[in-house]
Amino acid sequence: MENIFFKHINIITKKLLSRQKLENIEASMLIKDEIIIKLNQQIVNILEEEVVDTYIHIFNNFSFEISINDFEKYINAELIDEIENSFPFLISLLKNKYNNITKYINELLKNIENTYHETGIEEIFEIHLNSGDSHNEGRFTVQIETNVGSYFYKPRTSHFEKAFIGLASNYIKDYHFKILNFMNFSICEKIDYLSPVHENEIKKFFYNQGIISGLLYYMNSSDNHYENLIVHKEKPYYIDLECFYREKKSKILSNIQNEFLENIDSSIFRTGIFPIS
Repeated sequence: MENIFFKHINIITKKLLSRQKLENIEASMLIKDEIIIKLNQQIVNILEEEVVDTYIHIFNNFSFEISINDFEKYINAELIDEIENSFPFLISLLKNKYNNITKYINELLKNIENTYHETGIEEIFEIHLNSGDSHNEGRFTVQIETNVGSYFYKPRTSHFEKAFIGLASNYIKDYHFKILNFMNFSICEKIDYLSPVHENEIKKFFYNQGIISGLLYYMNSSDNHYENLIVHKEKPYYIDLECFYREKKSKILSNIQNEFLENIDSSIFRTGIFPIS
């Protein structure tokens, strides 16, 4: 059953965007027209988050009391005019975010087209947006399903990840996944989540986790939280090493706080792998 709340937000978001001059996703040899349609809907889904508070405000302050089930018939041109006049910043935000994401998709497609000889990617069957935090004018990690497998497109190089995989493979047998680095982006093989089941797999996983934590500690790495961990049977993979090196915290806090942070900073807990209670 469709959620009425989100249905209304989707309608309002589409109507607001339909009045704006927006960038278009350009045709590409990599994708079919139906993928473009799906991408446009995904962008709207991302932008819906910006409309939630406005919708709640409008519904709660409507001119007369009305049930949420009956509200859809009042989402008309008059209401959209009112939103545009009352929330000009929202309109500007939606337009800018839509255009930034669209430009990024076009950039992504062009980059993959231009690196065909290195990647072997001839066709993209699915593109999943919003696979990570947004940085630098709407750029974020994107999952792509292609003729040569499932990959993550990252709007940055993955030199640290590739070097770390190479280092860890000296201590963990068959520890690897494909990473292709280019000038300002990278394409990384998707690793499937596969929990260890048998006792020997579980023991081996924690043994390998100990090796990884030791290497990350030695490298002074931090913030390697669980969102960046993929468990593949007995192997732990940390797929996002943006905080590969971090200097120790300066002494600007009280003595007690300082002592606590110094203890954390000089211990294995600095890596972010293990919980602190």
